[in-house]
Amino acid sequence: MASIRKTARGYRAEIARQGVRKSKAFSSKQAAKDWAARQEYLILNSDKIAAASTFGDLLDRYGREVSNTKRGARWETIRIEKLRRDEIASVRLGDLKPANFAAWRDKRLREVAPASVIREMQLMSAALNTARKEWGLISVNPLSDVRKPRKPPPRDRLPTQDELDRLLHSAGADLTKATARAFHAFLLAIETAMRA
Repeated sequence: MASIRKTARGYRAEIARQGVRKSKAFSSKQAAKDWAARQEYLILNSDKIAAASTFGDLLDRYGREVSNTKRGARWETIRIEKLRRDEIASVRLGDLKPANFAAWRDKRLREVAPASVIREMQLMSAALNTARKEWGLISVNPLSDVRKPRKPPPRDRLPTQDELDRLLHSAGADLTKATARAFHAFLLAIETAMRA
């Protein structure tokens, strides 16, 4: 049942249904009532709503509401758009199973490196966890039962002496030139194990 309380700045709507508690402040009493009614409807009918919406709809909502608040929003939005064009995006939330994600993973591994697949699986898992914990659209994250690809070994290649000699020859020794300064900065980074 929803309760509306008068506060110093307006009205606060509070709901508690089926173990879900939500609260929000509004400037008008009618806005608080409308929000409370909508939230109660969403809680009580979450199974029907989830059955009607697709995984692509979930990714779209996650991109609009969650990704935009992150530092890496641009790259996450690009990944979400790519995932929304995949056939897994057309599967209804109520029909999502670990087998759907396992098939997607295997298909995607034929296209890109395992590290890219892991990043995309982490993004999908974050969206599904948000849908489960905050939005109440699903009761379990089906991606949690899917095995992630093995991470590739880290890269530790250093330039050979021959490559350094060629770079020195092309850059030159005149430090008034930008290419020579860039080469010497590169040498300093190598010698001191400096990170980018």
